[in-house]
Amino acid sequence: VGPIIFFSALNTFMLVPSVVKSATMSVDVKVEATYGHRTMNLYTAVQDYIENHNESSAQDFQKRLLDSEIPISLQDIRFPFASDELWETSATRQQMIAELIDPILHPDVTVKLRLS
Repeated sequence: VGPIIFFSALNTFMLVPSVVKSATMSVDVKVEATYGHRTMNLYTAVQDYIENHNESSAQDFQKRLLDSEIPISLQDIRFPFASDELWETSATRQQMIAELIDPILHPDVTVKLRLS
């Protein structure tokens, strides 16, 4: 019974704000078709700014979001405009992805962006 209550979503008495100390963001494009898929990274970066907002700002935000007393932390996390990684994809690979996402050449293709 103990572990079920401890890890249950209904356990609100043990919730504490989880402050982000560092963050990484990655954006990938995934091209899927009946014959398989290809993935290519477009952006990867570590945050360049994190600001913790004061408790009253977090409480005001929480009241507008939902009517709950669960503690939250409110932070502003920003990432650089340019990727930390050089986009070192060969011209051949870039051309291959461009051809794969052409709806005339490949009408069965699905393009997905993954943000992580």
